[in-house]
Amino acid sequence: MDIYDFGAAGAVCFVLLLFAVIGFFKGFFRILLGISCLIAASYAGYWAHGNALELVDLPASKSPTWLPWFVSFAFGLIIYGVSQYLCSFIIDPFNTSKTGRRLGFGMPAALITVCSGIVTIWLLLSAIRFGGSIAELDQFQLSIDGNHAESSEQVSIKQLSIPMLIKVKNIVDTSTYGAWHLKKDPFYTSGKITLCKILILYHHAPSRTKMLKTPELKALLNHSTFLKIAHQQEVKQATTSQQVNKLYSSQSVGAALSDKDFLQLLTDLESSPFIL
Repeated sequence: MDIYDFGAAGAVCFVLLLFAVIGFFKGFFRILLGISCLIAASYAGYWAHGNALELVDLPASKSPTWLPWFVSFAFGLIIYGVSQYLCSFIIDPFNTSKTGRRLGFGMPAALITVCSGIVTIWLLLSAIRFGGSIAELDQFQLSIDGNHAESSEQVSIKQLSIPMLIKVKNIVDTSTYGAWHLKKDPFYTSGKITLCKILILYHHAPSRTKMLKTPELKALLNHSTFLKIAHQQEVKQATTSQQVNKLYSSQSVGAALSDKDFLQLLTDLESSPFIL
């Protein structure tokens, strides 16, 4: 059987079906990219709220209570506007061109939409995993330090948002596609969350005392890679100032995980009660 066996009616039906499928995907990716814009804006606002004082370069003593909210709202609004503009261009780049009007249906735009949609889904899963990882470290930091270094308002916001971010991350990572994506994700490194938790504990004096008395942690704490990274100024500042996003994104932390022996020690500690 070849294409001629379908006849004229079959060919017309095939073309209509193809147009319907492409039209469906265009609508689907429009919705998906719109949701992605909202997620990007929400995460940007969440990040800006925690880093508002750094962004405006003001000490906490001189900062009004409304400033983090204002910076958060403004930053989220800007990111949403930029994301919407980029997504509009990606979805229908030939909309205003002569080529697009001549083709009518915009086949090139549809193909670009499909490709950009796949990339967007991939990056969206990476963003969810990154946000969930930061939230997990935030939760761990709060359980260690409480609200000593942050205002009660900031702590309350984190206590509301953190469980949601962690839950979404766990849903993604336990799904079939999410588990496959986890192995291919270039922005995720196994053992990084565990290492960040160990560093947070190490720079918390009461916890460090307990750690040094724990036999199962001895090999890790005396490892040359850990000693090198733990005493770097960048890492110290990130842990003591509760800036877990900087700690997680630190190049030093990523470089330390390239040591296979050190990574194996971290993997062995993932179920330790010290970091759960």
